[in-house]
Amino acid sequence: MKFFLKLKIKKLFFFLNKFKGFLIIEIFRRFPGVKRYQPIYNAKESLKVTRACLDRWKVIQKKLPLKKKSVLDIGSNIGFFTFKFAENNFLAHGIESDILSVLVSESIKQKNQVQNVFFSLETVDEVFIKKMPKYQIVNNLSVFHHWVKRYGDKKALRMLSYLVKHCDYMFFETGQVNEVDMEWSKLLKFMKNDPESWVINTLKKFGFRDVLCIGQFNTGLSNVKRNLFFAKK
Repeated sequence: MKFFLKLKIKKLFFFLNKFKGFLIIEIFRRFPGVKRYQPIYNAKESLKVTRACLDRWKVIQKKLPLKKKSVLDIGSNIGFFTFKFAENNFLAHGIESDILSVLVSESIKQKNQVQNVFFSLETVDEVFIKKMPKYQIVNNLSVFHHWVKRYGDKKALRMLSYLVKHCDYMFFETGQVNEVDMEWSKLLKFMKNDPESWVINTLKKFGFRDVLCIGQFNTGLSNVKRNLFFAKK
């Protein structure tokens, strides 16, 4: 009798937990005023989002190393890229400073029963980067210019230099000085109107042997396309 009671309670908790995840995703999908930056991983319907991600992923996927280890996805939002790395047999860690995005990511993980992915609520700063473990790949998409805005260019560059030491490969994308309609573009004057050359030279200076621009993609913010880079040691 006790066994069956425990079994029923266990099933009830499982159902409630699953319902909680479903509810969080539905709130994210339908609640007005919620910013939807990335599409929901493995969702049938296509919601209107700020940035398309599949176009970038198709290019990233072609550059993945054959030996699959670990990935750190910085500013993972609701985990589109994190889940895609996990789908390709990497142990994927998404870090995000927005708690709603982390909750939605965990709910998507539960819904899709993905085992090799996890998410954490983190603010990335110098201390975090210095203490973080080494990953095979760091996915660093459209985060650097936010560091410049928050911490200043010198500190942001130090953070990037430390980050390079903690990985073998990096996918890198940043806001650019030629995105003149954006408030932060004036803070990126150190790129000297040539963001592509600046990124290549900077990542090489910090320790990568090869740095390639592997595509240019719309942002949904302006008519200027951003460069996407692949760097390896």
